[in-house]
Order: sequence, then C-alpha cells, then structure tokens
Amino acid sequence: MMIQSAPKVSVIVPLYNHELYVEEALRSVLEQSFRDLELVIVNDGSTDGSEAVVERIDDRRIRYYRQENRGAHDALNRGIGLARGAYIAILNSDDLYYPGRIADALNILERDPEVSAVFTYIELINAQGESLGVKRGAEDNWSGQSAESSFREEHDTVLDLLAGNFLHTTSNLICRREVFDRIGLFANLRYTHDYEFCLRLCARSRVAMIQTPLLRYRFHQSNTLSEDAAASQFETGMVLADFFLTYDVGKMLGEGPRRFQRLAKLYNSVRTYETDRIIILLLVLGFKGNWQGKFWEVFAADQQNPFREACIDSLTHTRDLCTVKETLRWQQGQTEHWWARAEELRHALEQREIAVAEFDKRSRESAEELRCALEQRDTALAELEARSREQHARIEELRAKEAVLNEVLASQQWKWLQKLNRVRSVVRRVRGIGQA
Repeated sequence: MMIQSAPKVSVIVPLYNHELYVEEALRSVLEQSFRDLELVIVNDGSTDGSEAVVERIDDRRIRYYRQENRGAHDALNRGIGLARGAYIAILNSDDLYYPGRIADALNILERDPEVSAVFTYIELINAQGESLGVKRGAEDNWSGQSAESSFREEHDTVLDLLAGNFLHTTSNLICRREVFDRIGLFANLRYTHDYEFCLRLCARSRVAMIQTPLLRYRFHQSNTLSEDAAASQFETGMVLADFFLTYDVGKMLGEGPRRFQRLAKLYNSVRTYETDRIIILLLVLGFKGNWQGKFWEVFAADQQNPFREACIDSLTHTRDLCTVKETLRWQQGQTEHWWARAEELRHALEQREIAVAEFDKRSRESAEELRCALEQRDTALAELEARSREQHARIEELRAKEAVLNEVLASQQWKWLQKLNRVRSVVRRVRGIGQA
C-alpha cells in the first residue's frame, strides 16, 4: 500500500454548530491557489447539521474527526496534534479565506526563516457575507492617541496587542509547525485563547503582517464572545496578569530617565477592558508563588471558584450600569438631536414664510407691471387701429381720384387736348425757324 506523502500545509478547522456557514468556509480552503494542503476538521460536538454538510463535500484532502464538546481550544489542540504539514493554518468554521491567503503567507515564511508566523488584515462581514469594512491591523487601537503619549508609533506587535487584540481571531494565524513545539498549544480558555496565544507567540517570536485583507471574519448572533461578555472580560484580566508575570516588562521601559516617560506611555497604551482590580489581585497572588500559566487551570476550569464568581458578578453589574448609562446617553443624544431638528424646522418654516411673503410681494409687483404693460399694449393697439383706419381712408380717397383720372384720360376731350398740344408744339417750332 502506497503511503501518501505529507502535505506542506495543514489547515485546522474547529467546527461547532455552524451548519449555515461551514460549507462556504471549507470551500474557501479547498479552492486556495496553493493546492498542497490537507484540511483537518475537528467537530467539537456539534448538535446541528454541520456533520452532514461536511460529509457532502468530496475531496481527498479532507480529514474529518468528531469529539464530545470540550471547547475551541481543545479542538484546535487536537487538530494540531493530527496535522502532518510543515506549516499550520487555522480557520474557524464560520470564517472565510481569500483565494491567495495561504500562498501569500508561504511566500513570506519560505523567503525569511526568521519569521515564525504571518497575519493579515481582516475584512469584517455580517451573517449574509456582506462587507462591514476592513480591520487594518492595529490602526484602530491607536485612534485618538498621540505618538508623544502612547506607543502608537513604536510598531511593536506586543505593544500593539496590549492596546487590544487587533489580530482578532485564531483564523488569522499561519505559522511554522515548530512554533507549537517551542511555545506550547492553546490555553484552556473559552473566550480568549486566541489573545493569550498571540501574546505568547509575539513576545517570543518574530511575526509578519500582510497589509491586505486576506481573511473574512463573520459577525453573527452565535459568535462565542457574544454569549458571555463578563466571562470574556475575566479571562482577559487573567491573560494580562499572566503576561506581566511571565514576560520582562522592564525591557519595554528601558533604563535611565526615559523609563518613567515610557511607563506613562504604557499606562496610556494598555487596554484592560475594565479588569484593573482583577489584574492587580492576580499579580499579588502571582508574586507570592509560581503562578505563571496556571491562572486558567484554577479560575477558568472551575466556574464555581468564588474569586471568579465575584469578579464576573462585578463585571456584569458594571456592564449593566454602563449599558444603562449608554442608554441614557443615547436617549439624551436623541433628545438633543430632535430638539436641534425642531429648531432647524422652526427656522426653515420662518424662512419659508419670509420667502412666501417675498414671493407674494413680487407677484403683486409683477401683476401691476403686467397690468400697466397690458394697458400700454391696449393704447398702442388703439393708436395702431386709428392709424390703420386713416390709412385705409386715404387709400380709398386715392382710389377715387385714380378712377376720376382714368375717366379723364379715357375721354374724347383729353384726346383732342393732346392733339391740340401737338399742333401748338409744331407751330412754335415753325415760328422759331422763321424768326431765325
């Protein structure tokens, strides 16, 4: 029996209840311009028709596995363990690759052996696949920040991540297989395993960013982060506390008088998602013992842990208050908006009344001008008619005179008078000759 050679790239797809989207996601991998790949699908206990959708797709590059629901991090880790490729890519079962995504990433990884992983810009789409815009790396993280007061212009991936998870999703990861051997697999975190892994990866490896959107990230009602925002915040607090315990933040600050200036920049740059107290207490706990990488083993796995429950209750209450405040601000904004609209409408009505009055005035003036013009026209017409009658009378008079003249010219008397005039003319010439 011939043993099939290992593909160059393994694409891991953790699948969970995405019956509506998984076929489009899988075809976006199978239709890549780069063909030497395998598609490792790990169905994490889906209860909808996702499995039937996968089974309808006939492609020898697909390797399909099913397990009980244990979370996305577990499905990813199992897929990585099953993968045979030298490079690992991930695609969540509701997202989509652009056709050239893998080829473009491999071009960087094979050209520069120092680069461990590649990420790209992301196009955000809705449930129907309609574009919601492009997430251009860490650009949004620094909105409203200046280079003087933050790390905006440092262009350091770790600092960019501390300002917010701009890499956004595990679907954005394409890396060398040995990365997992070197830094480990995904942590047991339901909501923020991608953020924790990316911080760990970027702090210990060189990564590259393709400044083109080559991934479509889908927003829809069943996104994991939408189900429990407070629990997600709690996990973020754990991730940040673990990062500050594990990695040498002093390297970010440097030495000398600029240290406190950079500390101020770090204060303005780090986004804690309202988990400051959680981070402080976990740091205190961490300084008292070896807790690096162990927070989620205790607080994420045990959902009845009293510290976790207290934090999530507080975060939920804070979020509820923020929601009320946001609602009040929205209502106030709407009230101000409608008062402004009412004022604009009142002003527009006043302007309309002024315009109507001006129009009426101009109409009256125009009517008067028209009346005068009509009167002048009538006078001119009357004069013209009178002159016409006079001309007609003169023409009739001339015609009568012409008729009389014609009668005279046609009379016998006129003919004798002409003959007499000719005789007189002859007599005058004869007399003239005799006198000469």
